[in-house]
Amino acid sequence: MYRVAAAAIASSIRSSTSRKLVCSRVVYSRNYVAKDINFGTGARAAMLAGVNELAEAVKVTMGPKGRNVIIEKSGDPKVTKDGVTVAKSINFSEKAKNVGADLVKQVANATNKVAGDGNALASCRNRIELFYLLLSICTEWEEFTYTV
Repeated sequence: MYRVAAAAIASSIRSSTSRKLVCSRVVYSRNYVAKDINFGTGARAAMLAGVNELAEAVKVTMGPKGRNVIIEKSGDPKVTKDGVTVAKSINFSEKAKNVGADLVKQVANATNKVAGDGNALASCRNRIELFYLLLSICTEWEEFTYTV
């Protein structure tokens, strides 16, 4: 009787170790996200659209009579007049728009570090400068029409 029980326990141990070996042989595959590669006038227009949308959101906080902006994140909503806080909280789902918005965010952060204020004005001025920069880069003038 003892030998039968010992043999049953030994066989269950062997089967459980073989299951462990089978489980340890599972190869985990990594899912890589493909890069979006955009170029030409469509990419420039999408990037400028991101710049414009972010600058419009930051513009309302400009000056001593700047308006309040409500930012909803996880938890309680935040009411602020700070242009950098507004800029940091905006993210677009379209990557080309997000690249343009990141350019304005960098300008707002740099202005905030150096001067501590005036980042809304810097964001709006950066918007105009980027528009003329993209316009001068663009070679197909007819396809790329945008008004500021």
